[in-house]
Amino acid sequence: MVLSNKPFREPTRRTSRALRTVSLLLVLALLAVACGGGEQVATPDGNPGQLNDPSRSTGEIESVESDAVETAPTTSTTTTSTTTTTTIPETTATTEPPPFATVQISTAGSDDNFGEPGAPVRSLQRALQRLEPGGTIEFEPGVYPNTTINGVVGLPGRPIRLVGGPGVQFLGDSFSEDAGILVQNSSNLEIIDMTVSGALWGIYVQNSNGITIRGNTVTDVGQEAIRIKDGSFNIVIDNNSISNTGRRTDTGTPNGEGIYIGTGTPGGVDLINNVIISNNTIDAVTDEAIDIKTPSTNISIVDNTITNVDTHTSGAIVIHLNNEASDDPNISLERNVVRGVTRSSEFRDGNCLVVQATVTVINNVFHDCQHRGVYLRGSSGVATLLHNTFIDSGGFGAIVDEGLGMEMVSENNLGVAGSGNQQASADDFTSLDSGNYRPSAEAATVFNTAAALGVTVDLFGATRSTTGEVTYGAVETG
Repeated sequence: MVLSNKPFREPTRRTSRALRTVSLLLVLALLAVACGGGEQVATPDGNPGQLNDPSRSTGEIESVESDAVETAPTTSTTTTSTTTTTTIPETTATTEPPPFATVQISTAGSDDNFGEPGAPVRSLQRALQRLEPGGTIEFEPGVYPNTTINGVVGLPGRPIRLVGGPGVQFLGDSFSEDAGILVQNSSNLEIIDMTVSGALWGIYVQNSNGITIRGNTVTDVGQEAIRIKDGSFNIVIDNNSISNTGRRTDTGTPNGEGIYIGTGTPGGVDLINNVIISNNTIDAVTDEAIDIKTPSTNISIVDNTITNVDTHTSGAIVIHLNNEASDDPNISLERNVVRGVTRSSEFRDGNCLVVQATVTVINNVFHDCQHRGVYLRGSSGVATLLHNTFIDSGGFGAIVDEGLGMEMVSENNLGVAGSGNQQASADDFTSLDSGNYRPSAEAATVFNTAAALGVTVDLFGATRSTTGEVTYGAVETG
């Protein structure tokens, strides 16, 4: 480095003019940087070079500073007296909101939606994706195709609820194929207020637990309306309307059960456990209205109304168990009304109730059964029949024991001959045409003389005495 001892002098006019020239050149150079990015320019060493080389770009927003130059922004620009900054707005991806407690689904929906009111999704898969645990999927009115629900898991006490309503229909296109709603390998799930028709089966449940089927209408199906099998357990079938089963005509056998539990395979292959069948209306079925197959256990059949059954095999309600699962499989029938059972072929048909296993039968009405009211056909077990009413039930008898080895306890039944029971005729009741099975005032004086058996309520839930005299049959008038 060379140090100069010359004194400092102010720039002369010539020097100032030179400085202005240099400044102008610098401004022009800056303009070239700002406006001509990517162009080749001369570098200080005289070699061509590249400004803003994309291969070396850091991706950062660049700033150009100048005393005299403003650049034209391409998107948004912030300008001060000393700085012009061009920024590119961020591209914001669509954000998926948190799952909803209620998701809407519609045949006119889109899976690009999130399922809130006014923006329903289209597929059940998408609806489940958008649902929080224990949530509800609400189906908007429309005709939906046959649907399979596989591996859907709710929480104990917080089931996933699939809810329909008026105008929600699952419609199949063949009485020979598929189920309207098929549930497989699932748990803690409720199917509520759907209409299912047009398929081989209505609602079919396989290898699942904690399933509730409530308030549905299942009609016009090829075979069974509701089918439970393959080891399913903790099942509730409540307040459904079932009709017009067995529409399939290409097999010669209708298999038109209303509610079918199990498979009937001996040896405990298909153990169905803990099923409640309650408050259902079953009409115009072409086989058993309720069929319980071996080796099911803990089955409660209560408060159902069954009418117009054409039995191609045996009876309106059938317990086909033979005690294979347990000496006492804990099967009970209480407060059911069975009315209008006809036969199609064999003499074993046309029965209101067929029993092959230990069972308790209390406060039921069996009315107008073509062959028998209750038919005992088991080789073991005990049938306990208390406070049932039989009216025109059976050309062969109200209670018939085939004599194959079952024991029977029969007390306080009305319309049954024998000790502990009371005979009755159709004229002894208030109004059979309207389904009023209460004994008339005249008949009540005779019927109110039965000894209390510890049955605390009657067909309609009215209280019975547990110590004094009570009324024979299903309806208390004392």
